[in-house]
Amino acid sequence: MPFAESDFICKLFCPWSALKNQLPVNEEEHLQWLRETDLFNGDEFALLEYFRVNKTYMNLYLCPLNPPENMYWMNRLHDFFYIVDDFYFEKNLLGKKWVMNLFKRNGEHDKIQKIFWDIASEIEKTSNPDSFQYFLDTGRKWSMAVFSYNKAAINSKSTFLEYSKTRFIDIGVEFALSTAKLFVPPLDPIFENHEIYQEILFKKAQIILTINDISSYPREISHDRLGNYVKVHAYQTGSIQCGLDYCKKVGEQLMDDIEKLSIQLKQIFQNSKELDFHINLIKLLIANNNECSFDENYPRYNIHL
Repeated sequence: MPFAESDFICKLFCPWSALKNQLPVNEEEHLQWLRETDLFNGDEFALLEYFRVNKTYMNLYLCPLNPPENMYWMNRLHDFFYIVDDFYFEKNLLGKKWVMNLFKRNGEHDKIQKIFWDIASEIEKTSNPDSFQYFLDTGRKWSMAVFSYNKAAINSKSTFLEYSKTRFIDIGVEFALSTAKLFVPPLDPIFENHEIYQEILFKKAQIILTINDISSYPREISHDRLGNYVKVHAYQTGSIQCGLDYCKKVGEQLMDDIEKLSIQLKQIFQNSKELDFHINLIKLLIANNNECSFDENYPRYNIHL
């Protein structure tokens, strides 16, 4: 089912404001670091094509509140995982045993794993110790989920809820959230484990799916697997535009749901600045993802670049 220029793509209406990190990024220095890692195994063309996509721009949206001394290394961390995911995991060049060893601080590490720990050790210096451990735990959880997703049974009849449950971990929403709050203590378990907060996290992931699937659809149309709900819904209705409209409507409704759930949770735990911070960060990251994914300055999904 081909994508047509007449199919209308637009970002979701979001009730919350976006804000990206203001850290200036030295692009030349960052490119030189990427080159020195040799993660592209000397393939200069692949390196430059990757760099052209300008993922450091998205990193500023993913970690909007991280202080400069932390954000400098977060840029490198996110690039590390973009590359490992796209060029190693998806090509089945690295497996589950490699992932388990990656997150072992004192393991025998190969060249790629050493790059991770060089970055992680610097991040740890400017992070809350408990939040840093949470970051390692969610990173391992996400990395392992990538392999299960590759075997996931998403089909043309899948409902959005079924699709969301399958994609919940592998899209890395929880992992990304952990990197955005490394500099503060983890959320108290009394809040973290509350069913309403967990529902907010799940709906956040669902919203990110709708945003990503709408913005990435033109580039993913030729992929064999149904890892995009615009495509799944289009198979069900025979219309790409219906798929786009459906994802937009669902995403916007989920934002309204989160607003209502946030009020409920704050009524239960009144006057908690800690809870307020974490809920507001979730809303900010949703707004940022929506803003970044459709930003003309960010060419990741721009089909004309």
